[in-house]
Amino acid sequence: MAVTGITTKKNMKTTHDASASDGDDAPDPGLERLRGTPAPEIVSQEIIMSRIVTAPKVFALALAGSLAVGIADSAMADTPWQKAHPRREQVNNRLNRQNARIHNEVKEGEITKQQAASLHYQDHQIRQEEREMASQDGGHITKLEQQTLNQQENQVSRAIGR
Repeated sequence: MAVTGITTKKNMKTTHDASASDGDDAPDPGLERLRGTPAPEIVSQEIIMSRIVTAPKVFALALAGSLAVGIADSAMADTPWQKAHPRREQVNNRLNRQNARIHNEVKEGEITKQQAASLHYQDHQIRQEEREMASQDGGHITKLEQQTLNQQENQVSRAIGR
């Protein structure tokens, strides 16, 4: 290692010894830059920076992958209620998707808040009707009732897309 700074009698010998060494010491960074090879501290800084930049990307990919697996698992794993009431689940899932569409349309400025409130009210009425139908048949809805609810949802869906 070369001694730099103010030369005194004490470090003069060290400087001379370091320059006369057989190359075991680390080379002068200034000389290495002139030769075209980066100095060790520059290489280590580049490695550290590449790791700093790469770490968030790896984390983001891992998070996205785990979320995708979690969503797929939750979509496939029906609860006992969902298994026992597939028609109600279908109606309720559709109402939830329409609710998300309404929020998205407001966010994008496609519909006003008043229009969104009206659409939410219509969805709420459909959900209430679904609950009333289910209460008359031991918690289930018939195919005809599901068809009626789907037709009502189709009307709301067309209103969302206008």
